[in-house]
Amino acid sequence: MLLHKLFRDVVLFVRLENIVHMMTGNAFNYIVAGKLLVEEFPSIFWSSCATHYINLMLQDVDRL
Repeated sequence: MLLHKLFRDVVLFVRLENIVHMMTGNAFNYIVAGKLLVEEFPSIFWSSCATHYINLMLQDVDRL
C-alpha cells in the first residue's frame, strides 16, 4: 500500500525513537495505512483526525 510505504519511510527517516503519535486523515485508506503502521511499529500510537467528526456533529446541532 502506497500510504503505508510513505508513512514507513517517514518513520525510518525521522527515526522511531523520535515518534510517539501519528495522526492521519480519516479516509479508509489512511485508516488502513495507520493500522498497518502500528502493527509494524507497536511503540507508535496512531489516530485519525477528529476534525471531520466534530464538524459533522456541529452540523447536526445547527439543524436543531
